[in-house]
Amino acid sequence: MHQMRAVSLSSYLEVAASVGLDGQRLLRQAGISPETLADPEERLPARVAIGLVDRSAELSGCESFGLQMAAARTSPAWARSACCSSACPTCAR
Repeated sequence: MHQMRAVSLSSYLEVAASVGLDGQRLLRQAGISPETLADPEERLPARVAIGLVDRSAELSGCESFGLQMAAARTSPAWARSACCSSACPTCAR
C-alpha cells in the first residue's frame, strides 16, 4: 500500500473553505481524522488522500483544487520534496 505524509494535505482545510466546502466533514468522510493533519510526518494511505482531493474538486466544481493546495503550501512543507528532487535523478528514486 502506498502512503503519503500528512503534510501533503497541509493546505487542504484552507482551500476547501475558500471554495465553499466543509473540509472537516469531508476529511472525516474519507476516514481521516482532522487531528492527523497536525503531525506532518503522519502517514496516510495515498489512495485515501488522493480520493479526498479528487472528491473535493468534484464537489466544488473547482478543477484546480489540487493546484490551489500546492500554491498555498508554505516553504517548510516543500523542504523534503526539494531535498529529494535535488538528490534524485527521477521521481521514482
